Amino acid sequence: MRLPIKVSTATSNFMIGVTAAASAGVYFARGDIDPFIAAPVAAGVLLGSVAGSHLLGRLQSRVVRIVFVVVLLYVSGEMLWRGVRWNVAK
Repeated sequence: MRLPIKVSTATSNFMIGVTAAASAGVYFARGDIDPFIAAPVAAGVLLGSVAGSHLLGRLQSRVVRIVFVVVLLYVSGEMLWRGVRWNVAK
């Protein structure tokens, strides 16, 4: 859509957060979430998002793009590795 990378990554992360928040209520109501694990994770996400928003204003778009691509490649590789490993073990 030819939007700047900073706008795109911020919007993408916001939508992921909205989706996760909507499903978290369902999981919590079913008793699938341990509050003693979820509370520190939520605090870390809050601190990371505040730090990230301050850092995003200081970074060049090229650096943001490179970091974003590296993270996506790592996550993709990890998912692929786990999928292959799970299918081989089965």
